[in-house]
Amino acid sequence: RSTLFPYTTLFRSGDKTPIIFLTNVKDIDYMSRALQITQSDYIVKSDLRLSKIVERVKDKLKIK
Repeated sequence: RSTLFPYTTLFRSGDKTPIIFLTNVKDIDYMSRALQITQSDYIVKSDLRLSKIVERVKDKLKIK
């Protein structure tokens, strides 16, 4: 079972809650699957900057 299974289940059930993955996984295939399944966002911890997190959260919540 994939670690994305809980998110896949939520998304397919109609739950459109935005998800931002914060992880150390830099695997392009994994990132692609995560974004395709949830249509949310993905931040790699080594690239972590507060401004990036704020920008992406605002985008997902549609805040200007």
